[in-house]
Amino acid sequence: MATTFRFSRASWSSSDPLNHPLNHPASFAVYLASRVIPHIIPMAHAILLGSTKAGQASAIERKANGLSPEYPEPLPQLDAATEAQVRAQLREIAAHLSFDVCAGEMALASCQPIPERPLPKLPGSASKIWINTSQYIAIERSFHSRDLAKFFYSLLELTISLIHEVAHAICFAVEPAEDVCEGNGFLGPEAACDEIGFEFESRLFGGVFGIQSARTASYYVNGCNCSRSELLGKAGFSEWPNAWIVNSYHARQDPVRTRRELSEEVVRWDVGLERVAEMFQESFWHCGSTRVDMQFPRLKRIWDDKSSEKVACESLCVENMDVDKVSDEDQDVDMVLEEIDGDSEDDDSDDEHLEHEEMEIEDLCYDSSEEEV
Repeated sequence: MATTFRFSRASWSSSDPLNHPLNHPASFAVYLASRVIPHIIPMAHAILLGSTKAGQASAIERKANGLSPEYPEPLPQLDAATEAQVRAQLREIAAHLSFDVCAGEMALASCQPIPERPLPKLPGSASKIWINTSQYIAIERSFHSRDLAKFFYSLLELTISLIHEVAHAICFAVEPAEDVCEGNGFLGPEAACDEIGFEFESRLFGGVFGIQSARTASYYVNGCNCSRSELLGKAGFSEWPNAWIVNSYHARQDPVRTRRELSEEVVRWDVGLERVAEMFQESFWHCGSTRVDMQFPRLKRIWDDKSSEKVACESLCVENMDVDKVSDEDQDVDMVLEEIDGDSEDDDSDDEHLEHEEMEIEDLCYDSSEEEV
């Protein structure tokens, strides 16, 4: 997927190479996203397939009647020819996809269509993904303070935000470029909500990631039992569809539609810090021999199955975890952070890391010639 990251020329210059975005700790979220992106191809295929016969008139009619596009159920596996075709279409979408940062009280991220920039081979338009600067700040500060919990959970949060918004960008690309597409759709006949980003999250990771806020921290810093993380609350996943999330969208008048009434009960489970840190290592991705083995079942197992009490027991919660176990796990995670820290200081390693990212996203390009506001 060819992706261009555009940034202000003032933010980086050849005279200050250490300020290059690839040296920012948040670049590891791009690495993880590059590992996950290939596994959205079946879902992207369903969206592309479901929109091939949709024209301008049908799109206008749907919006007038308050309806959302309906896409078929993604196939479990695509043949080589179909996958190659989908990859080519995703490359076109990515070639016209730009990223920027935005401060303020906006959501963690958002995707907006650019109707004045229609795609050459698809009926929709280009898109722009906005990332809240708070995500970058959280990653940068926790990296320098070696706050392992906040660092890795924030990296995972940014990774999932990118995947979530890419899902909307695909919808914007396949619907007519006029002001009739909302970037959502029902993915499969069983989808209860048309919020396509959360549907991608749920199918990839088994649920929707979030940090349940609290007044106190639930994690230690770097294995030190006397110091708690700046991350207030607990990180985990919740089942989708989620009535609480849907209601929050309705409260701010976002156009999210449902097919049936959702249960008010929210099933949630925690994720272990060490397990999250493993995802940023090559060994995690090399241990699976097939797509299914490496991706969906493995990721769902890693986050642990939901127990009858509807909460997994592998949380790093201070109140319920043995002190020695917390210290041992944080030491393992600290080794991962030291490895990442060492990589960021080694020029040769940076070059290898950049080459690997270019291979995974296929044409990762930082365009310093184009300024963005």
